[in-house]
Amino acid sequence: MTEYKLDFGWVISVPKGWSSERDNGEYIFYPDGSDTTLYAAVFHAEKDGQPADDLVMREIFLSTVPTDNKKLAVYSKLCCEAFLIVSEGIYRICCGFFFEGELMSVNLYV
Repeated sequence: MTEYKLDFGWVISVPKGWSSERDNGEYIFYPDGSDTTLYAAVFHAEKDGQPADDLVMREIFLSTVPTDNKKLAVYSKLCCEAFLIVSEGIYRICCGFFFEGELMSVNLYV
């Protein structure tokens, strides 16, 4: 696995040999010769020097998830919501990891 340090202290690991790019604040990872693509975006939010409540970060993530989804069970030490979205033959697994003031949104397209 290859580890990448993202903004705000987040870290993500992808299999060795995957290419990486950064575009408009998103981190993009993909294996050469495959349609599989992983997008990661990280966010930090605070007001008056105080981190946003974890429920606010959760709602921010949920506002990005299409309504035609299937909720997935995920076991994580962080608060996490995950969904499967299928559209036009493309499978998308959408996960949000969040806590006070912090959110990492990860989308895997296969």
